Amino acid sequence: MFMKTALLCAVLFGASAYPGLSADFAATMFDHQVAIASDDDEEKLTIDGRQVHSNRFLLIDNVGLVAGVPFVVVVSSDGGNACPGSPLIVSFPQDEEPRVDEPIDDCRAAASITIEDDHLLLATQAVAGQPSLRWTWTPEKGFAEAGKVAFQPNATMGWDDMKKAEHPSDLLGIGPIAEAADAMLGEHKQEFESSITGPGSGAYKNGFYIGEACMPHMCTEAEALIAADISARKLYLAWKPEGKKIILRPAVRRWPAPALAALKEWSAKWP
Repeated sequence: MFMKTALLCAVLFGASAYPGLSADFAATMFDHQVAIASDDDEEKLTIDGRQVHSNRFLLIDNVGLVAGVPFVVVVSSDGGNACPGSPLIVSFPQDEEPRVDEPIDDCRAAASITIEDDHLLLATQAVAGQPSLRWTWTPEKGFAEAGKVAFQPNATMGWDDMKKAEHPSDLLGIGPIAEAADAMLGEHKQEFESSITGPGSGAYKNGFYIGEACMPHMCTEAEALIAADISARKLYLAWKPEGKKIILRPAVRRWPAPALAALKEWSAKWP
């Protein structure tokens, strides 16, 4: 059993509100007092009054039951937009002290958490140049690595699907666009992907998708720009490796006006 609303799940598992604690979150869960309280610039997770974890931001994300043991997923984040929060898991085995398994040490954290038989499966999202990393979690052993699944562009998608892209790197998940990018990038593929898959944004407007992103923790030092012309089925790429000049594909004289305008605005940060 796995539900998203923490307080509702707490009720389902017999937890009740705990008014005696002044905190961002406080409840009696599985016969233990669980609280998240703010203190200066960080939040602290306590169980029965004992601090078990702290970080800039803590959020109870899920409550569930696996192999007969109730658990709580807490997302732990140090702030900023370079890395999402990572999940730590607090479990409550019967007649034993609660167990705390610390967050996975990966900048991409876990994009999905599912229950499979007697364990949880946690997985990051596969993106261009980076596979989906996977871990299992069991009440007895905690986290364990469970391999990886390679990123594969979706061959059933086409250029029109760029309209739905939420992040610039989503374009590299579209089969024909990924093929065009690979042909243009050659030996620079990994260099471009390491920036375009980082923190960024983009939008489709007037027949063009324009997006930009940067390498995590290195914005303004290593960045990338992608422009896609839906009618011409053409791609325009720019990236700035750390300590180097901007690289363009194709040459700037072949960039159409909308893409060129975006390029000029993006590159202005490096006069």
